Formats: sequence, C-alpha cells, structure tokens
Amino acid sequence: MFVARDPSGVEYVDDNLTRVEFEILSGVYFVATGKGEQAVKKSWYPFPWMFESSGEDIMRWTEHTDGLWNKHFKAILRDDVHQSLRDPITVDKWRDKLRGFPDT
Repeated sequence: MFVARDPSGVEYVDDNLTRVEFEILSGVYFVATGKGEQAVKKSWYPFPWMFESSGEDIMRWTEHTDGLWNKHFKAILRDDVHQSLRDPITVDKWRDKLRGFPDT
C-alpha cells in the first residue's frame, strides 16, 4: 500500500493498480483482426497476471526475465528483424514466451 500526505496533512492512499492501469503500463493496443468488428489485444510487454501461470512467478526480476525483455526491446529497435518480431504481441504469444517456447 502506498500512502502520501500533502503539506496540509491530507492522506492519499493507493494500494492497487487497476487492470486498465496495468494495460496502460504494458502498452496495450486493440488491433482489428479483419473479421468484422473483432479486435485482439496486443502489448509491448506481458501483463503482470500472465507471470502467475508461468515459471517466472517468483516475485522478482531474474536474469531470464531481463533477457526476455532485452531480446524483445532490441528486436523492436532493429530494422533487420522481421516486422512480426518488432510489433506488440498477443496474450497467447506472451504466454508462450514466458513458458520458454521459441519465437515463430
């Protein structure tokens, strides 16, 4: 829980981020699928709750997590990497990455 006080002594308390706030921090986009009005969520980084169903749910940043982030971040910046590896990706693809499956 986070508590802040302004100079007049008023307390402001925030103990959780909302799902929308997590999505904003993860860089979520809603992308049209081309099938009517269907859209899919894509993000620049996995949602925190996705770690809960992976081997990465150890409540701290690890070398593997750092490697996952650096690989994705570097691919975003490189022109010689296939565009599909440079775009935000779907929940399913993030889940696969967190479980250690290779990029396709």
